[in-house]
Amino acid sequence: MAQYRFQTFDLNQVSITGGVFRRRADAVRRFLLEFDLDRLMHTFRLNAGLPSSAEPLGGWEGEQAGIRGHCVGHYLSAVSKYYGGDHDQAFKDRADRIVAIMGECARDDGYLSAFPSEVLDQLESWENHGVEVPYYTLHKILQGLLDAHRYVGNRQALELALNLGHYIGQRFEKLSAWKTDGVLRATKVDPTNEFGGIGDALYTLYDLTGDEDVLRTAGIFDRDYFTGALSRGEDVLEDLHANTHLPMIIAALHRYDITHDIRFLTAATNGYRFIAGRMFANGNTSSKASHPDPNAISERAEHWGRTAI
Repeated sequence: MAQYRFQTFDLNQVSITGGVFRRRADAVRRFLLEFDLDRLMHTFRLNAGLPSSAEPLGGWEGEQAGIRGHCVGHYLSAVSKYYGGDHDQAFKDRADRIVAIMGECARDDGYLSAFPSEVLDQLESWENHGVEVPYYTLHKILQGLLDAHRYVGNRQALELALNLGHYIGQRFEKLSAWKTDGVLRATKVDPTNEFGGIGDALYTLYDLTGDEDVLRTAGIFDRDYFTGALSRGEDVLEDLHANTHLPMIIAALHRYDITHDIRFLTAATNGYRFIAGRMFANGNTSSKASHPDPNAISERAEHWGRTAI
């Protein structure tokens, strides 16, 4: 098999000069600059025991929401990328301020989130009962920090990301292989232990730091029941949660790019081949919604169904 290496364009190598895409980009720009950063960082401050008089956000960022903090990660990525594309100082100022507040909220052991670390204790104790995708949320926070470093040049962001990566690794060091498998085997319907693209983000953190502990931690999220099966040519996608497992395919490709271990390139290419038979013409992939209430969301709407080819 030919050697593979992927490469992307930097944001400042592409310009949108007009048309519908320029109008949409300008609309998103206005939307991002309207955010009240004190409201956005409210639950981070509360979780760190710091005072906050900001009006709480609602929905997924509410004070009791299980995934509070994940939108902050998305927002940090967004303002960082806008700065990386056009070097508008307003976006750099916002990214730097968020990172500074995160620095105030980070614990000495590296933990940084808007929800307490006891949620991870619960995940480890009960194996995904009663929690709401904590590592998914940590991925968004970690990715936001990485983007703030990459596109804004914020050094503190990389320090916070590295400390969080070490914290995650130290948690898994204390777990047995069986317990780790229970924490990360996301095979249930709409799994509450979904961990998003944290493996890929940790590989990016390794790219930036060369830290071998981070590389080992990233590899923990490459699970044999899925990545290993794909490398052996086994189509195991049916009934699995696409939002969890597609990022694992991306992580496998990233691991190959770092290690040149052919098993992970094989896993990624087989994964692409198996997904192709489950994809709609517009690029979406999902099983048939089967909820009896047509106005409700099917719990299987984010899952792969049977292959069509």
